[in-house]
Amino acid sequence: MKQKKWFLIWGMVLCVLFLVFSGCLETDPVLCAECGEILADCTCDDLNPVLCPDCGLPIEDCICIDLPCPDCGLPFEDCICDNELDPGDDVDLILGPTGPLSGTGLGEHFGFSGIIRVTLVIEAGLITDVTIVDGIGTGYPETAGLGSAAIIMGERNIRQRNTVDNIDIVAGATITSEAVREAAQKALAAIIAAQS
Repeated sequence: MKQKKWFLIWGMVLCVLFLVFSGCLETDPVLCAECGEILADCTCDDLNPVLCPDCGLPIEDCICIDLPCPDCGLPFEDCICDNELDPGDDVDLILGPTGPLSGTGLGEHFGFSGIIRVTLVIEAGLITDVTIVDGIGTGYPETAGLGSAAIIMGERNIRQRNTVDNIDIVAGATITSEAVREAAQKALAAIIAAQS
């Protein structure tokens, strides 16, 4: 019986020595290499990066500028296309019951995190303004980098193509992409109903 007791005591002593010398029982807090503060309290940019207001990703990882133009395939910063429609552009006008449509409409559809609201302004059959707001009702915006990219892409598609039906689906954000399209279609339907 004594042998088992001593065996257990020596086993525990060896385990404690192993943990101490391997660094597993470290009691000193981990400090930031830049500012010297405790890592949990550090305010350095590496731990709290500046976020893009559009997609919510750190500025260095921002995808807003990297989204390709659907017409030429270049990033929007290098795009050779006209990103806004002019009255002389060769596009199909949006027609209502009495001719080219004009008016303002609001449409909502449930996205991934909450309601997505699209406001369309159409003048003489051309979409002149698009505003997309997400997170209505919940206070939580769509997922940064995925849902936010779908909102940015949807707004650009609507402006460039002068339609609410041809909106690209962003991979990983299908629900948000479809919600933007549905809300935009409801906004257009509201404008058409107001003209009838």
